Amino acid sequence: MTQIKLYDTVVLLETIDSFPRGTKGAVIEIYTQPQQAFDIEIVLDSGQTVGILESVQPNQIICLHDLLQAEIIHIMLQEILTHWDKLSLKKWDYQLARVGSGE
Repeated sequence: MTQIKLYDTVVLLETIDSFPRGTKGAVIEIYTQPQQAFDIEIVLDSGQTVGILESVQPNQIICLHDLLQAEIIHIMLQEILTHWDKLSLKKWDYQLARVGSGE
């Protein structure tokens, strides 16, 4: 996972205060003592700030970049599994063709 940096866009992994899981925000402060924590500014798509979450723990958020990367991998795996039979048959046909041609 990517190390979360100042101004990164993050997504809440759980409901915090009145903001539900899946809410996006921007990291506006990073704390390292006594433990790692973040202040997150929750902003609407219009740009209006609707709240600030303080001392959010690392396990309560994920960097949007990591989330998108995981989603892309998930979609790719679904495509591979959906078409696995066709892919396997093509590989088998190719191997049979090589054997039949004396390679």
